[in-house]
Amino acid sequence: MDQVVDRYKVRDLLGSGAFADVFRAEHVHLERPVALKILRPELAARKDVVERFLAEAKVVSRIHHPGVVEVYDFGQAKGVPFMALQLVEGTNLRDHVKPGGLPLAEVRSLGRDLCQALGAAHKAGVIHRDL
Repeated sequence: MDQVVDRYKVRDLLGSGAFADVFRAEHVHLERPVALKILRPELAARKDVVERFLAEAKVVSRIHHPGVVEVYDFGQAKGVPFMALQLVEGTNLRDHVKPGGLPLAEVRSLGRDLCQALGAAHKAGVIHRDL
């Protein structure tokens, strides 16, 4: 792909959500890998959505918890709203769950970790709407 958004060279698509696509990217000067969240073009045309997206980045940047990705940077480049986030390598929960489910102890541990991360977000005034 090798498109550049602000100071980030976009590599490949990691995933898509209702509002944004997330790409593997790299800061062009620091050569630091990031997850670059880019608001979908049809939503980037809506001022209210862009304002909410950028406000979310600012609020999430105040959350400091090992279960919440760090926001490194955010802004707009040539009309493209973006967030540069900590890139976390690994599997997602869907890939982790084996046929037949997970052992109860692992479910408890994952549930506890999730609740602690959501608690940190809630304490910072963030309500997660896309779990």
